[in-house]
Amino acid sequence: MKKTLKWGGRTLLVGCLVLGLYVGANWYHVKHFPSIISSFYAKMMCSCLFVHKQDEISCHNFARQYVPIQKATVSVKDKSVTVKGLWRTNTASFVNQRAGCKLQTYHP
Repeated sequence: MKKTLKWGGRTLLVGCLVLGLYVGANWYHVKHFPSIISSFYAKMMCSCLFVHKQDEISCHNFARQYVPIQKATVSVKDKSVTVKGLWRTNTASFVNQRAGCKLQTYHP
């Protein structure tokens, strides 16, 4: 039993070390991951609402992801969608029928 726990602990330690090295080597991409959630949702929701002219519930189901968002605000007047997910906020606004929606410039 002691031997199994000893090897299990070592395996866990090596696994954590490998994961830490992987995250360190790919830090540029890892640090931008939280923005992807809110950016994707905002862009898809904006396109669904203002380009395809669907209702808000259908668009929420269309843009929904496995990682939940914290808050989504739709401004019909400005034709924009602002989304907060994983503590990052991004906005997508409608340009025109042909170009669709675009994300606002993001500066961390």
